[in-house]
This record gives sequence, C-alpha cells and structure tokens, in this order.
Amino acid sequence: MAFETPHYQVTSQRLKAIIQLMRLRQHVPFVLPLTLLGALMAVYLNDVELDWRLALIVLANILGMSCAFIINDIEDSDDDAQDKHKRQQNAISSGLITKHAARIAFNTLAALTLGLYALAGMWTFILGGSGLILAYLYSVHPYRFKARPGVDLLSHALGGGSLQVLISYFLYDHSPNQAWYLIAGMTTASLYGQFYNQIQDYDHDRKTGLKNTTILIGKSTATTFMYASIGITILCIWHSIRLGIFPHWLVIVIFAGGIACSLFVWQTDMRGKPVGFLEAFQVPVLLVLNFTVLLWLSWEVGLLTL
Repeated sequence: MAFETPHYQVTSQRLKAIIQLMRLRQHVPFVLPLTLLGALMAVYLNDVELDWRLALIVLANILGMSCAFIINDIEDSDDDAQDKHKRQQNAISSGLITKHAARIAFNTLAALTLGLYALAGMWTFILGGSGLILAYLYSVHPYRFKARPGVDLLSHALGGGSLQVLISYFLYDHSPNQAWYLIAGMTTASLYGQFYNQIQDYDHDRKTGLKNTTILIGKSTATTFMYASIGITILCIWHSIRLGIFPHWLVIVIFAGGIACSLFVWQTDMRGKPVGFLEAFQVPVLLVLNFTVLLWLSWEVGLLTL
C-alpha cells in the first residue's frame, strides 16, 4: 500500500529548498555592511539621524539579493545538473524543488521586496526596483547579461556594489557628492568579486557554452583586471579617509581588526573553497568590514560613546 508524504513534510522540504536557493550565507556578509554603510555616510555627512526606514532597507536589500540568486539558480539549473558540485548547491538541480515552485518563491519575494522599498520612499523604490530588474535581466534568457562580455561586469558591479550603497544613502540624502569615492570603491570591489567568480567557474562555464568576459579575454588577463580592481578599491578608500567621509577613529578600528585577523590562518574563500594566500583575505576583510560598520552604527545610535 502506497503512502503519501504528509503535507507538512512537503511544506518543510520546500521551505528548506527555498532558503537554500536564497544563498543567504553567500551574500548577507556583504549586503548588510554595504547597506548600513550607505545610510551611515549619508547621516554623518548631512548631520541627520537614522530612523526606522533603515531596517526596511536592510531587509529589502537582503531579500532583493536573494531574488537574484533564486532566479539565477532557476535559469542555471539544467547546466548545474551536469556538474556534481553545482548540482548539490542548486536545490532545483538536485530535485529538492521544482522550477515552478521556485518561480513562485521568486515572484513572492520580489513583490515583498518592492513593497518594502516603496514604504521607505520614492527614491528607494526607484533604485531598489532597478536593482530587481537588473537581477532578472542578469540571468534570464534571452537577455542573460551574465553571458554578454562587458555587460556582465557592469551589471554585477552595479547590482552587487553601487546599488547596495546608493539605495540606503538616498534614504537621507539625494546628492552623494564626496561619498561617490567610497561608492566607487565598493563598485570596484564588486567587480573583483565578478572576476573572481568567473575565474573559479571558468572550466564549467566553457563546458556549458557560457560566453562571459573572462572566457573572452582569458584567465590570465582576467586575473590582472581582478587585482587591479582591488588596487582601485584601496585607492578609493584611502581618498575617502582623506576627505573625512567617515569618522577618523574608524581607521584605528580597521587597522586593529586587520592585525587581529592576521593572527589566524585563513585557507578558504567566501564559498568555502580552498584558496591561495591572496584569495584567503576575502573572509577576514569581510569580517573587518562588518565589525567596523556595526561599530559605527552603534556609535551613531548612541550605544557607543568615544
């Protein structure tokens, strides 16, 4: 006699699959600090106060980036099924959830995200909505920005860097002015991430016929551009310090955090893959960034006095 799987078990399995598709562990460590950074720069430079809308934008940006990962896994599920490692990461490829159910999850989260952006204000709705559209076009056929050399870099740098900061900055100020230097630095940091991911996925992407910038110019040239992106990021941060875009005591925090992280051996990247010396700095840099921004937030709301 055949027994049907209880409804609550099906629902629980589907929920776990959706959470897996959201890839929270992969993006919250940079979405959270970048979102807070934008708002903190705006209130610091304009002498205004944070308000409840920041919580909406933090949640909206996290959900928006989750939507980007979900739609990417939906579109890549057939290709990912051909690779053992990617098949385990993609809940659709591994059979935990259907494409149809995943699309319902994407549409639901996208609608919720847009609602949160709308509650925060017109500019956040415009910028946040643009980010969602960009995330959709990045992965979905026939647009598929990720498979268009040059466009893949620009769209990733905007969606994973600039917009994360700008959305929260525009909560409190509509003219970034000097803040553009730090925004540019976060954009080139996102560009580094795109080159890094493309280099790591080079063999799989060639096998599946994906044509991105790294496949066009080759791994060696892409690696050069990747490290150049980090160099530009460091220069932008240094110039931002000179301009006084954020409290100078944070420089001490960054320096102390860097020393503390250097005392430990780091051997994996953000995705948990074993890497060499330079790439192993991804995790400690994100740790320092998160700690620094959260400390700044505590100071701004009066929980920390210096």
